[in-house]
Amino acid sequence: MAVVLALYVAQAAHLILRAERLTIEQVDYEPYLRPGYLGMPTLNLSAVDYTRHIAKQHDAVVMESDSVRITLLPAMGRVYSILDKMTGHDVLWRNDIARPGGANNKLGWWLWIGGIEFTIPGEEHGYTWALPWNWSVAENSSQRVAVEATVLEPSTMLHERLIFSLAAGSAALRTEVEVTNPTARATSFAHWTNVPLVPGGTNELLDDTIFDIPTARINISERWRHNLGPSPQQWPASSLHGICGWKGQGDFTADGLEHGYYGAYVPSLDEGALRLFDASATPGLDTWTYGFRPPKGMVPMGSGAASKGYAEMWGGNVRTFPDERAPIASGGRAGWTEWVVPYHGLGGPCRPADGNAGERACQKGERE
Repeated sequence: MAVVLALYVAQAAHLILRAERLTIEQVDYEPYLRPGYLGMPTLNLSAVDYTRHIAKQHDAVVMESDSVRITLLPAMGRVYSILDKMTGHDVLWRNDIARPGGANNKLGWWLWIGGIEFTIPGEEHGYTWALPWNWSVAENSSQRVAVEATVLEPSTMLHERLIFSLAAGSAALRTEVEVTNPTARATSFAHWTNVPLVPGGTNELLDDTIFDIPTARINISERWRHNLGPSPQQWPASSLHGICGWKGQGDFTADGLEHGYYGAYVPSLDEGALRLFDASATPGLDTWTYGFRPPKGMVPMGSGAASKGYAEMWGGNVRTFPDERAPIASGGRAGWTEWVVPYHGLGGPCRPADGNAGERACQKGERE
């Protein structure tokens, strides 16, 4: 760990930063981890006893303003919670008991723990979620608190740096993303931000959840068309606008974004959440769900409890998922800033035109 864990507190204009130990219950899978592809952890899933649970201690950092309380798991490069203090509702899905499962990547598995993950270099979920990140407190002032997390991805040798921050008076988590290539050779990568949204306070998708995506058309891969319908579809007319229109699990990609935002909204409660970004830097959008009211056991809740699931709303520096990658030269850099902000009481979805204006618009309650 980059810093010795301690208590950091700065409170002025009701802005707080504190580091703490957070206990998260999980399936006892770690004894079955072994070094695999390029030394990264692989897991013998068949050996895991999913009924055996343990309490795992994590380094956590809490950033809090008047409007929002954000919990980071910086050693995992992960945002674990974004709580809207005005409603008392967390907009990010979290598993009741963290558990592993299979995934279509060279590691062969993924951890269903919850929260926002930032992944490179491509494939399903990439690899950086499975690696230890170095982290430190970058700023602790009366106007801004910030945490920096870094990781080296072994297959490309790309370096990823995240700076999570919260400004006094803000309701938005700001994340500065930087990917650099320190090697002597060019390579390629895909960076995807996975925001698992569950606005409404129940840790699952409410029946009237709708998806607010500024696109004209969506594309659906052949393997999911039996659940989600033909491809392409005109988004304004698509039944997939609301979770109630999903006949089963699957995902779609946006065929271009007209503005730099997307999110989920619950009309019955008039609350939702958005990811805001520069659409020229991160033009990709892939939305996955388990479908409308999935049967018990389909959503991999660690306890086995029934769940209506969540919406993985992925934003990428490339348009298509999971195979497309973008070039990065020797000594090259790619970077952008993105925000995640909860909102409520606007009488409809908050539809900002861009990230900077969007953050201000959501805080002020302005809508297009």
